[in-house]
Amino acid sequence: MLWGLLPALLLLSWGVAVAQTPALTEFRVQVSRFVVRGTNVASVEIWFSPTGADAKPGRLGAAKRSGTGKKETWVMDIPPDVLATEIYAVGYDANHREVARKYLSARGASAVFRALYGDSPQ
Repeated sequence: MLWGLLPALLLLSWGVAVAQTPALTEFRVQVSRFVVRGTNVASVEIWFSPTGADAKPGRLGAAKRSGTGKKETWVMDIPPDVLATEIYAVGYDANHREVARKYLSARGASAVFRALYGDSPQ
C-alpha cells in the first residue's frame, strides 16, 4: 500500500506539485438556486437541453464560486420559466476547456420543471 504513495511522496519532497483532477461531484437544486460542488475547476456554467425536436442546447448562465481547491461550491439563481428536458453543469479549466460535466438527476420536461419550480407546467 505504501508503495503506491511513494511516487507522489517523492514528487512532493522534491517540490514538484501534483496536479489535482478537476471534477464536479454534486449538482442539485436548493431553494431556487443551482448548487454545484466540485474540485479544481476555474469556472462553471449551467446549460440546458430545451424541449422541441430541433432545439439546440442553451446556456443558462455562469455560476459564482465560493471556496477553492477541494471544497468549491458554485451557485446560480434559477431563472424563471425554463422549459428543458435536462439541465447540466459544465466545469472548465483556466483556458475555458471543458473538464467536467454533471447532470441534474431530474430528466424529462415535467420532472425538470418540478425540480426547479415545484409544480408541473400547465
